[in-house]
Parts: sequence; C-alpha cells; structure tokens
Amino acid sequence: MLPEESSHVYTAGASLREGRHDAASGSGIWYSANHPDNKSLRLPGAAQSQKTSEIAAVLLAAQSATGFVPLTIYTNSEYAINGLTTHLRTWEDKGWIGVPDSAYFRAAAYHLKRRSAPIDFKKVKNPTSATGTRAAAALATTAAASPLDDETIDLTIPPSFNLQGAKLSTIAQATAYQAIRERRAPHTRLGTEARLAETRLDLGNFTHRLETDATLWRACRSPDLRAPIQQFIFRALHRSQKVGEHWASIPGYQDRALCPACDNTTESLDHILFRCDDPTAATIWALAKSLWPHGQDNWPQDKLGIVLASGCLTTRSQLLPRQGPTPHTAPTPLRPSAPGASRLLRILISESAYLIWVLRCERVISETQHTATTTTTRWMRAINDRLHTDQLNASRLIRTSKAVTRAQRTWAGTLADEHQLPGDWPKSHEVLVGIRAPRTPT
Repeated sequence: MLPEESSHVYTAGASLREGRHDAASGSGIWYSANHPDNKSLRLPGAAQSQKTSEIAAVLLAAQSATGFVPLTIYTNSEYAINGLTTHLRTWEDKGWIGVPDSAYFRAAAYHLKRRSAPIDFKKVKNPTSATGTRAAAALATTAAASPLDDETIDLTIPPSFNLQGAKLSTIAQATAYQAIRERRAPHTRLGTEARLAETRLDLGNFTHRLETDATLWRACRSPDLRAPIQQFIFRALHRSQKVGEHWASIPGYQDRALCPACDNTTESLDHILFRCDDPTAATIWALAKSLWPHGQDNWPQDKLGIVLASGCLTTRSQLLPRQGPTPHTAPTPLRPSAPGASRLLRILISESAYLIWVLRCERVISETQHTATTTTTRWMRAINDRLHTDQLNASRLIRTSKAVTRAQRTWAGTLADEHQLPGDWPKSHEVLVGIRAPRTPT
C-alpha cells in the first residue's frame, strides 16, 4: 500500500450486553498489519450500542486518515453508510432533530467534508471472509471488554462549520416540539431514580442482567400485563401511591402512615406485598407458588423490584449466555424450562401483587375483611380470567397459530385434568378449561 497515493481502512464496531445497564461498546479501525494508525477505542457516555460503535469507527477513520489522499472506508454497517450519504442532507436541513447518534454523525460529516481528496464507502458483504474487517472487529471487541480509559473520541466541530437550527421548510409542529424536548433539561426525581435502582438490582439478582431504565419503563407496558396492572406498576415506580410516609408529614393524618395490621410499623408498598402480618398476602403468594409448575429454582425471591419489573421477567433457564464481565455471579445450570414459562411467571407475579394491593385497599378503605377462602376464590378468578382471555384470543374467527401456541405453552402444567384435554383446547369454544386447584396454606 502506498499511503501517498490512496488509503484503505476497515472499520468495525462491537457491543457487549447491548440494551443492559452495564452495556459496553468499542470501535476499531485497521489499515494493515502493524500499521501505526490501527486503533481501537472504548466508547464513553450512555450511548452503548452496536450502531453507535459502527458510526464511531467511521469517525475514527476520518480523523486518522491523511487529508490529501483518496480514502476508501470498508464497513459492513449500512447504518453508517446511509447516514453519511443518503440521509445526510435531510438531517442537516432539519437541524439533526430526532436523529440518533447525531453527535457522532455530525463530527464524522465534518471530518469527511474537510478532506480535499475523494472518499468512497465500500459495503463489506461477507465480514467473516474479509481479513481487514475481522481485524477491525477484533480491535473493537477488545476495546469494548476493556475498562474505560482517559482517551475519548473527539466530537468537537468548529463554529464556522457547526450550523445551528433547521430550515423553516422542514419544520412541522411535531418536529418543533421534539426539538424543545431534546433541549430541555430533564427533571430529576430522586425518589423515582432510587426506586428504579432498587428494581434493577432486585431483577439483576434473579436474571443476572442489569437492565436499563428504558427497559424497565417499557416493561410497564408489557402486553403480558393488564392495563390496571400497568398503571399500578407505573405509579409504584414513581412512588405515588398514598401509603406510609406520604401521610407522615400531613398534620392530623399521621396515624394513616402506620399499617393497621402491624403494631407501630410504617406502611410501604414492600411491606404491603411481602411483610404484613395480615395473612392475605402470604395466602396469595402461597397460591401462586403452588400453581407454578417449573420448579422453585425458577421462582424469584419476594422482592418489590421483582414485582415492578414483572413485565420483563425471564426464567433463568431461558437466559442466553452472558458476554463479557458482569458484577453478578454466574447462574448455576438448571434444567430446561418449558416454552411459555417466562410469560406464566409474569402473569402470576403481576396478578398476585395487584390483587394483594386491591384487597389491602378494600380492607383499609371499606373495612372489608377477607378470609382465606374468599382470598383463594378471588385469586383463582383472576388467574382463570387470564386463562380464558388467552383462550378467547386463540379461538377468534380470524386467529393466528401464534395465539394458540402461546396459550398452550403458557398454561402447560397448570390446568385441571390437563391430560384429558384435547390438543387444540385453546381454539375450541366447547372445551371448558381452568387452572387446577392449588394447595392452600394451612
């Protein structure tokens, strides 16, 4: 290779534990064996994804290459190529509003435009067979697995090149509102952040994964949770239920801060769901664990964070092998879990916790007392309603095989007289199904 005539560089990105709270990404560029400009970098900041690492690798190549010779960038990232070619003019016209990784794209565009020699992008069709791409990917993977050092990628752009604002012809009302939201300083809620951290830790101790805040918020809208439960969890993450400490600071209402069933104990959501001396919660959790057919190793500990993250719960035996270092101890091998076990776990945890909350409100507000029999009846009705909803979805006139399979896999091992049911019970209107009677606590 003659650097004074042309320059060829291979770029690649790598991301470990993408989508997790402890995700790490790295970028690598490779010219040739033992080339002094071969380089890798661990990405700083919150943006840790495969796509971000790929555009960062292109930026590294643009910064390191000689400016007066032709440059050919080899990459297998259509995201980076399309962003710097097809979409670049549109993104610049709209002021980069709503563009993910805009800081990296803007810096890469600046360094590429300031070059006086031609630039070509080459899409690598088969990365595993390209020596340069494999070498760049190895550099990126090593960087992603390494600790974050003091060296950071340069994203600065001179003021003369860094045009501000967007063309009026590209601005719609929705775009303007999005620009305002992006520039507004986020409001910090210390209570919400503490509850999210608690939820992440409780979930991580069970699944051995540290989820991001975005994942926990998305879990509130999981289709496996009913709408009232979604609202209950959303409010719980914001600590907006009026229990315990909420009343302690209001003159004349301090007595409401104490649990009526426990002497001198300040009430909290965790106390209501797991620690209260009233037998209702213990009865419901015993019923749920009794119905659970996939082994107690796959049932999580009684933690508030497990309830609040129930929309993204996954049984341990369905987890994929972890990549890279993790602060948690690796899980012990478990027997394979039946498909649908994770969905059943999400249903049992969320429905049980919500019923405990509903019965507690009835007990405190309406002074309704619940016996073990009425509690069991209410719980079985709630779970059977979910079972029948799945059956109705599977037996609709216009149905999909996915709905039938989902019902079969979710409720396997929980049905009464299951061995006598036909194989297509989810889509048969005339077949009556229900959960088997669980063992009630004595």
